[in-house]
Amino acid sequence: MSPHIKAPLGRRATSYDVAVAAGVAQSTVSRCFRPDSEMSASTRARIQAVAAQLGYVPNALARSLITKRSNLVAVIVTDFTLRANPAIVGGIGRALAEAGKQLLLFAVDADRGEAAPAAAQAAQTY
Repeated sequence: MSPHIKAPLGRRATSYDVAVAAGVAQSTVSRCFRPDSEMSASTRARIQAVAAQLGYVPNALARSLITKRSNLVAVIVTDFTLRANPAIVGGIGRALAEAGKQLLLFAVDADRGEAAPAAAQAAQTY
C-alpha cells in the first residue's frame, strides 16, 4: 500500500474514503463500480487501485436502494434428504454469480409448514 493511502482504522472503507484518496468525487467512485457507466480507462484504473489498497468493496445493499433491484434470488429448500440438493444449489449459485446475482438460500421444514411463510418473507424483504 502506498504510504499516503491508509485504510480507515476500525471500520470498513467507504466510497468517500476512496474518493478522497483518489482525488475524485464520491459520485465518480460510485460510477466506477457500475458496469454500464462510461469513464476514462485511466480514471477507472486509478479508482480501482485505490479501492483495492483500502479494501473497499461496494455495498450491495446501498446499491439496491438506488437501483431498486437487489440482485438476490431466493431459493427455498425443503427436502434435505435428496442427495442431489447440494449439487443443484451449487449449480444455481454458480449460474447466478455468472449473471451478477447472488443466491439467498432458505432451508425450511415443509412438514412444519415453513415453506409458504419463508417464500412470503423472501418476496417482501428481498
